Amino acid sequence: MSVDFLEMLLISLPFLYLFILIFTIYKLVKADISDANKTLLICLTIALPFLGILSSFIYLNIKKKSLV
Repeated sequence: MSVDFLEMLLISLPFLYLFILIFTIYKLVKADISDANKTLLICLTIALPFLGILSSFIYLNIKKKSLV
């Protein structure tokens, strides 16, 4: 059973997203912007990586079902 490059990339994306998420939230908390904008940016920063992770797992499940 071979694992292609795209599959390995999609498996490693959640860890990359988690690192970027923590780093970005840290920078946003330290930034000198208004509370409303800071809250909005933090919510977007949290939501977007999870959408990417979800799409990765959906792709992998579709690929797995197409192989069967």
